[in-house]
Amino acid sequence: MPVGEFEAVLDTVLANEDGELRRTQRKTKVRLYEPLAGESAMLYDVGIPVVETGDRCHADVQQKVPLNMERDKITPAHRRELRVEVLNAMSGRLEAEEAPKPWVQDALADGRVTGDAVHAVPLAFADEKALEPLPLEGLPSLIVIDRLGRTRLLHTGYDGSERLDAELSREIDTLLKQ
Repeated sequence: MPVGEFEAVLDTVLANEDGELRRTQRKTKVRLYEPLAGESAMLYDVGIPVVETGDRCHADVQQKVPLNMERDKITPAHRRELRVEVLNAMSGRLEAEEAPKPWVQDALADGRVTGDAVHAVPLAFADEKALEPLPLEGLPSLIVIDRLGRTRLLHTGYDGSERLDAELSREIDTLLKQ
């Protein structure tokens, strides 16, 4: 039973009228499955395992997956494209320990990730010492940190005003464009 399913436009390979394979993009379904204990997540091509990904879930793409000639690798671009689509579709279900994993960080580094997905990725700290360099003055605190670790926005306390919403939206939009 899939733990998730979504539609996405992904790279695939189709034969033209002369039988020559060509790359194109098509809308397809992607089904996500939990790996069994001891299994590493795989990319599946219409139910056939083709490449180990090590990501959170098995991803079963319901169309031909473009592979190299040995059929044992996908391109980094295709891997990232799939990761972005998985994160966009499943971000609300991520656990905090998943946030620092390579597949999430790879997807977050891509401009195609949605704002909703970015906001839904939980931020977790291994211990309280990790919080020490942050300029926290009280609770609740809202800190927006860019990819280089710089604080872009800091707010302490409750503020239900539209000013904070506008400032936060503007800062996140700026960061997503970088």
